[in-house]
Amino acid sequence: MSYSTPSTPVLVLETSTEAPSIVLYLSSERALVRTLPPRNADTLLGTVEDLLKQAEIGWCDIQTLAVSVGPGSYTGVRLGVAAAQAWAISCECETVPISSLAWLACGVGAHPRVIALIDARRSRLCWQRFDCGGECPEPLGAMQIGAAFSADEDWHEQGYRIIGDTSFIANTDLPGCTPVNFELNLKALWNLIMRSPPAPLESLQPIYAHGADSWRQRQS
Repeated sequence: MSYSTPSTPVLVLETSTEAPSIVLYLSSERALVRTLPPRNADTLLGTVEDLLKQAEIGWCDIQTLAVSVGPGSYTGVRLGVAAAQAWAISCECETVPISSLAWLACGVGAHPRVIALIDARRSRLCWQRFDCGGECPEPLGAMQIGAAFSADEDWHEQGYRIIGDTSFIANTDLPGCTPVNFELNLKALWNLIMRSPPAPLESLQPIYAHGADSWRQRQS
């Protein structure tokens, strides 16, 4: 379902994965991208300011603000969502929440079977399956959290591409699966934002994979 074409400029904040990033869309075909140093998302606002200067626009010229709401680390998710909330209040821009797992799936390329995963700590994983063969990632089921994939039917026999937590992927036997490196598809991300409903500011809530408040706790 397509909700509406986002008003540009569109700013995307992703601070919940291993490679926090900022994307500034000046149009659906033109974007500026910056990847923040791993686990150094505290440079977020300075990097945003540099991008805005490069584009020769001001903070309140942003019309749509898309933010990754998790799942992810407590600190990373909280930083991105808090920044988006403050920005939206100050500049009265539209906010669009996106899943960090869907963000990861935007880095796979065209493939019908993708698993995006994030380390939820305590020997658990937070993960979701996607079909990335179309214009943007389409969920093939709900987000899940658990000890492993083994409880999920015959996923290992279906030729999935795996993207996400590099430490887990590098140290785990994933028979029948192909680990891939993240390479952001800007068109897929744009289409994901276009198909995601805007959210009232009060409903812009983070989803934590671990930390002070986990996704599991939020579901209880």
